Amino acid sequence: TNEELLASNEELQSTNEELQSVNEELITVNTEYQAKIGELTELNADIDHLQIATEVHTLFVDRQLCIRKFTPRIAATFNLMPHDIGRSIEVFAHSLKRPSLVEDIRRVATTGEPFEAHVQDASERWYLLRILPYRRGGNLDGAVLTLIDVTGLRRAQAETERVHLLLSSILKSASSHIFILDPQHRYVVVD
Repeated sequence: TNEELLASNEELQSTNEELQSVNEELITVNTEYQAKIGELTELNADIDHLQIATEVHTLFVDRQLCIRKFTPRIAATFNLMPHDIGRSIEVFAHSLKRPSLVEDIRRVATTGEPFEAHVQDASERWYLLRILPYRRGGNLDGAVLTLIDVTGLRRAQAETERVHLLLSSILKSASSHIFILDPQHRYVVVD
């Protein structure tokens, strides 16, 4: 009986050593996972900060047009709340003057063909609307909608056109010849 107890004790010690070895391996793996989780958490925080800090309004939808993620900037456009993640974008009204917006998103989410247009919202601000395919692992998995405020650019273009028309009318109505030289003394305008 004593020999059997000694043999059992040796087996238990051997098993205990194996368990300690497995425990050490698990501690190492757990430490590596904790480091990766820390890196992912930091990366996610950086991406969230980037999305919040930029002026780009961004909305992610899956292939069924259910909301995956959105930035605070676009939340006002669609009246979105954090608990709306997972709901279809089709049920939300938006302030953009583009009745076919949902169809545009659906087309990109199903075909993968990007879409771009200039749109206005209800407050008369202009945006560059881009709807791009969202790919995961090379497979089409939805769409990303972005809005970039180009109101200042549109105003500058309108002012440039106004000045151009004014200068053209002045040149056409002038009774004498007019010419303009650049700093290198080259003719820029001759009439």
